[in-house]
Amino acid sequence: ADEGYALKGDRERAQARLADGLLHLQEARDQREDARMKLCEIADFWPLTAPKDGNLFAGESLLAVRSPALTALSVEECVWRGLLARKDLYAGDQTIALRKVQVIEALSGFLPNVLLGGGGINQGVAGSALRGWGGGLVATWSAFEGFRTVQDYRAARAKREAEFKLQEDRMLAVVTGVAEAYRNWKRCGLELEAAAQARRAAETDYAETELRFGEGEETLSTVLDKLAVRDAARVQYAAMDYSSALAEVILRQTMGLGIFEEIEK
Repeated sequence: ADEGYALKGDRERAQARLADGLLHLQEARDQREDARMKLCEIADFWPLTAPKDGNLFAGESLLAVRSPALTALSVEECVWRGLLARKDLYAGDQTIALRKVQVIEALSGFLPNVLLGGGGINQGVAGSALRGWGGGLVATWSAFEGFRTVQDYRAARAKREAEFKLQEDRMLAVVTGVAEAYRNWKRCGLELEAAAQARRAAETDYAETELRFGEGEETLSTVLDKLAVRDAARVQYAAMDYSSALAEVILRQTMGLGIFEEIEK
């Protein structure tokens, strides 16, 4: 007590730091669980039930989601890959092709009905044989059928134009969605790097302070302060780590890629 390292105030501050640390620990666990549930929702797992692979969202295994190949891609390349990989865009292209066939089918209704006939003639006159061939071509077009064909053509063309517009909206949604997810993923990466540097600095500062305390050059209060800073930095790093992994999963989902799908260069 005379040396200032075991005062009652220091002991109470240590207890307060312990209670605060337990609170931050629970908050970190809650943040981790929230991130896991969001990731389960994106991956189509039931959020309240652990997936079959129990280690999928636990601890450092979440880092397996990250892909160095994705890091090398620009936002333009991610958008292009998203346009190629999204199954809803492929389905839209197939629907447009179907609408085109329907327009052609409606156009064929403008053609008249054509009947072609012919036959041979074999007739004998005064002991001589006469042979010949006769034929005919008849085309009919109903006015009533023509009006109905016009309506069918207009309807088919309108459906095709509407599908074109819908496909453009889908493509625009993919472009903006991938670009937004890419920016968020990059920002989370920078936040993770900053949190990692802050954690390393806090750990070094605490280690040096603890060493000086052992040599009698620092008070217990200072050590506890450094310990609190270190623990807070670790909690922040863990939160940023999960946020970064979640941002990559969202980017992959927006691009139409699986969580662990390999990205071709």
